[in-house]
Amino acid sequence: MKIAQESPAIPRLYEVGQNYIIMEYLEGPTLFQYLESGGVLSKKLMRQILFVLKEMKRLKFSRLDADLRHIIVTKEEELKVIDHYSSYTRTRNRPELIFKGLKKLGLLPLFLKELKEMDPESYMEWKDL
Repeated sequence: MKIAQESPAIPRLYEVGQNYIIMEYLEGPTLFQYLESGGVLSKKLMRQILFVLKEMKRLKFSRLDADLRHIIVTKEEELKVIDHYSSYTRTRNRPELIFKGLKKLGLLPLFLKELKEMDPESYMEWKDL
């Protein structure tokens, strides 16, 4: 988290000790809760998901993925990724967990349709997950 502090997709870190972290309090549901309870997978939210994935790549995370339960939707409908435990130790260069969560909610076809227009290169890379 220290390495990624300049990213708007990462919660602010206030203090770190040997056995604790004090970070920004994020109020809002997880992305899974938000979508499961009837929240709309809007184009803005889809762009935010794509932004988060590209941020992970820019920050050189080796795990370019997150479970929908580890993404918080803020009041401003911005996404913040929590639980970065294995971001630099596990390798995953495709958003398998995000796609698995969207599929479980029945929203993967919609996301892929929009992704094809928003970012054709990522669509070609990820369409067969």
